[in-house]
Amino acid sequence: MRKSKNQKTNQALVAFAALALGVASASGQAETVWPQHLEFGGTLEIEAIAYDGYTSDFDYEDVTVAALELGIGVTLSERLMAEVGFLYEEDETDFGVDIAVLHLALSDVFTVSAGQVYIPFGRYETALVNDPFTLELGVSIETALLADYNAGTVKVTGYVFNGDVSEASETGDTANSFGVRVAGDAGTLSWGVDFMNNLADSDGISESVGASVPDLVSALSVYGSVDVGGIALYGEYLRALDDTQFNNQSFEPSALHLEAVFSAAGEASIVGAIQRTDDARFLLLPETRLSIGYRTMLDDIVDLGAEFFFDEDYGTQEGGTNESALGVVVNVAVSF
Repeated sequence: MRKSKNQKTNQALVAFAALALGVASASGQAETVWPQHLEFGGTLEIEAIAYDGYTSDFDYEDVTVAALELGIGVTLSERLMAEVGFLYEEDETDFGVDIAVLHLALSDVFTVSAGQVYIPFGRYETALVNDPFTLELGVSIETALLADYNAGTVKVTGYVFNGDVSEASETGDTANSFGVRVAGDAGTLSWGVDFMNNLADSDGISESVGASVPDLVSALSVYGSVDVGGIALYGEYLRALDDTQFNNQSFEPSALHLEAVFSAAGEASIVGAIQRTDDARFLLLPETRLSIGYRTMLDDIVDLGAEFFFDEDYGTQEGGTNESALGVVVNVAVSF
C-alpha cells in the first residue's frame, strides 16, 4: 500500500535529521540540540471575486479566506536548518502542514535537503491576483530528496521523489520520479530551465488522471524575467513532452504566460498579461486569458491587488463551449 504523504514526510525527516545531526556532531560544530535562531511569519489573504462565466453554470460570486500561511524557520546549527509551513485555503485546502524540510549545508556551495516541499519545477512568477495557468498545470508538493549546487550566478538542483501517481505496470513502491533545474540570476535578468519526468503527479493533473498512468509524463519549463527602468517582463512556457491519458483520450497539455509590470507612483504597479493553454481543457482551464491588474502597498504590511480578466474557452470540437467570460477579483494580503 502506498504510504501517505505525511507518513513519507515523517520518515524522511527522521532519517535525514539523524544523518545530518550525526554529521554535524562528528565535525564538532553542533553540540546543542536547542535551536540557535527561530523566525516566525505569516500571511492572511482575503479575496472577493465575481465571474460572469461561459454559461450561467459557470457564474459565481464569493468572498473567501484565499490563504492563511504560517511559517517557522529554525537554525539548528551552523550547517543545519529546518523549515515548517502551514497552509489553509477556504473551500480548497484544509489547515495542515504545507512544507516540512531540513537543509544541510555540506559546504559553501553544496546543500542537501529532505522533506515535503514544492517540487522545483516551474517558476510561476506573477504580480497578478490569480495564479498563472503554468502553476495550475505544473505545481506539485511531494516528499523529496534534493541536492543544490550554487556556483554564484548559476544554481543547479537535482531531486528524486516517490510520486503519488505511478505507472500502471509498476509493482513496487519506488522513488522513480526525478527532475533537474538549471537557473541563473544576474541581477536584472534571471532565467531557468526545468525538467521533470512525472508531470502527471502535479496537483492539477493528478486530480484528473488518478493514481496511475500508462507511462510517466515528462515535462519541460522554460522561464525568464528582466527588470529594467521601472518595467519588469516575465515569461514562462511549460509543456508536457509525452501524452497523458484522461477518459480514454490522449492529451499533451501546455501553458504560456507573458506578463509586463509597469511601476507607477509610490508603491503601485500596473500589470498586463496574456496566457494561453493548449490541450488543457480536461483541467477546465481557458484556452486564452487577457488580464489587467493593479497592485499597491497600503502600508508596510498590507498589500492590495485587483485584476480584471477576460477568458475564452476551447471550441466545441475540443470539448469546450466556444464562449467567453469576464471576471474581476480583489485581494487584500496582510503579512506579519
